[in-house]
Amino acid sequence: MTRDPATPPPDQLPAPPQGPGGWSTPLTLIVCAGVALTVALVFVLGSGDGGDAQAAIEADRDDWFKVQRKDLDLTVTASGELDSSQRVEVRSLVWGRPEIEWVIEEGTVVAAGDPLFRLNSEEVEKWHQEELLRVSRARADLISAERDLAIEESNAESSRRNAEVTVELIELDRDKWLYGEVPQTRRDLELRLKKAERELTRAKRDLELSKELHDEKFISLNELEDAEIAFIQAEDTLKTAQLDIQIFEDYTFRREEQKFSSDLDQKRSDLKRSVDRNNSKLERLKADIKAKREALVLRERRLGQLDRQLHNVEVEAPVAGTVIYRTSVGSSWQRRRPIAPGRSVRENETIIYLPDMSRMTAVLKVHEARIQEVRPGMQVEVLIDARPDTPVPANIVEVSTTAESDGGRQALRQYRVIAELPPGFDDSLKPGMSCQGTIFTGKVEDTLVIPVQSVYSEGPHQFVYVSAGDGRVQRRLIKIGPASSTLVSVAEGLSEADLVLLRAPRPGEALPEEPFPEVPVAVSPGPIDPVPAELEDPVTEDPNALPPQLAEPAGDQPQRRQGKRPTNTPDTTPVLEAKPAVTATPPKTGKPTIQP
Repeated sequence: MTRDPATPPPDQLPAPPQGPGGWSTPLTLIVCAGVALTVALVFVLGSGDGGDAQAAIEADRDDWFKVQRKDLDLTVTASGELDSSQRVEVRSLVWGRPEIEWVIEEGTVVAAGDPLFRLNSEEVEKWHQEELLRVSRARADLISAERDLAIEESNAESSRRNAEVTVELIELDRDKWLYGEVPQTRRDLELRLKKAERELTRAKRDLELSKELHDEKFISLNELEDAEIAFIQAEDTLKTAQLDIQIFEDYTFRREEQKFSSDLDQKRSDLKRSVDRNNSKLERLKADIKAKREALVLRERRLGQLDRQLHNVEVEAPVAGTVIYRTSVGSSWQRRRPIAPGRSVRENETIIYLPDMSRMTAVLKVHEARIQEVRPGMQVEVLIDARPDTPVPANIVEVSTTAESDGGRQALRQYRVIAELPPGFDDSLKPGMSCQGTIFTGKVEDTLVIPVQSVYSEGPHQFVYVSAGDGRVQRRLIKIGPASSTLVSVAEGLSEADLVLLRAPRPGEALPEEPFPEVPVAVSPGPIDPVPAELEDPVTEDPNALPPQLAEPAGDQPQRRQGKRPTNTPDTTPVLEAKPAVTATPPKTGKPTIQP
């Protein structure tokens, strides 16, 4: 019961009329006394209901929110990092996968021509030396083909005999390995296995005896633990011996066998080709000389390429700028192998960026559920972790058309959104700095708003908890509209004077819940009955469904536990065990509708 607002409090009641001399008449005194008694009873009884509820609300002020009417900015929040819109990429032009021997420190300001990094040149030098030999050999072959026509038959015979000797030597090496080294290796491995088995048996016996002696207090705990350690080591030695045998039989033996077989086949093929070639060499001598001359040209061309490769192992800055490692920006998998001495690099792999620090961008990652709301030209407020107190305005210049996966089990897919910061905003900003972006996608004017964590859903219905007096709360059905990451607009069900509960009701705090009205759902008939005409084109959009701004990304749902109270931060949601309202199966109990 609450006090009637039309009845003034006792201290504001009008003075009763007075009789002569300032004294009230008996009838007037009786009437005034009755009115005063009535007002006192109303005030006392009212303070026991609405007064207690108001006092409870005042005591838990942080748990309540007064419905407000305001303009609601629709936003999409995303995290990302800074990058430069204009940069020069410095790549490795060396073949293979050379290692970095030296690299300039990241953040160094360099001028054009300053050294940036040096790659290991051993592999390239080896190739260069081999190619020099090949060039010399090609020249000698050409001269020999032109001058030694008369003795070609002798050379052919000598070549055949050399090839046969090579085949015989390989066969001898194979027999030596197969009938000498392999049996010896097997005996050694079997001996190690038997020895490991004996040692394990002895260690097990010693351990059992040590346990008995320890139980009878003849030895200390340390001595018992030494016996256990010896047993564990014996087990490991046995497993190692077994694994050595398996590795030898399954891998080492098969590899060597295949190697000898391949070498032998190769040399036999060389022998056959040599014989065939020499038999026809006299007839095609002129053609062979032409081929050798062309081969020499190719070798000399490749030698020139290797000369340039040797020059490319030391790289200088093409332009002036600040050194940024390629692995310091971009996706997380690139940062797993940072640029440093000893790291191998591929040909044409970018090693260093020389960015233009005066033109920076924020590269944001937007979840696929919200990317349809983002378009080029939209305004973004960027908050850089290095400057948390200075929001930076930016404009979206590019929205990626393909998604990127995070590579985790949830396969979270996000789109790159590039927002351009004002030119020359801050020269101290560096690519790779973490940032947060708030993208303004629209605005709802003059609407009622409440925090997203106060909204719950049950099937197609959304509701909030409002005060029911006497310290209790009750559900109230509402209809919601567009939402931002923290606030949601209310179309029906609330007014500006209402207070909504920001947390989950405590046990016994909520009044008994009455079921919401059912929403009719069209049911498909059986396969035998004909389909009614009105069901041939079913409704594809649920009028009570949540707007896309409230859809929670599948990979970003936080873990919830029953009974945890929300904090005072605007993006906190009630923590309940129920799933979000966007799930396909309607839950049996109410749960939070919106995730910020």
